[in-house]
Amino acid sequence: LQKILNDKIATEPRSLNLVLASPAGDALLGELSRYIYSSERDDKAKLRSSIESSTADDQQLSLLELLQNYPTEEVYINVRRAITTYQQIASIQTQVENVDGVVEGVFGGGLNQILREIDHR
Repeated sequence: LQKILNDKIATEPRSLNLVLASPAGDALLGELSRYIYSSERDDKAKLRSSIESSTADDQQLSLLELLQNYPTEEVYINVRRAITTYQQIASIQTQVENVDGVVEGVFGGGLNQILREIDHR
């Protein structure tokens, strides 16, 4: 449990914001709000805020940081479900990194340069 609470998932702010703003991100936040929640409403917005706060400084996310940055006095967690979800997210991250490696190999880094230029506009 301690390892899962402290394991960090590297994030890229632009990609994270794009994912969280997408329908898939909304579905992910909805799923997470079934495991991490407060007695108040709008847990998806609270989760998004907590994720963004947790990754702002070091571009990494841990479950412990997410809980510490949750914007309410009390937060509840269904540990069994949270661990399963965490493992699924880590698996997805690995798959995305593998795709990034393929894209990098095919485009020689050109795609990343294009994305950086779009960010600056």
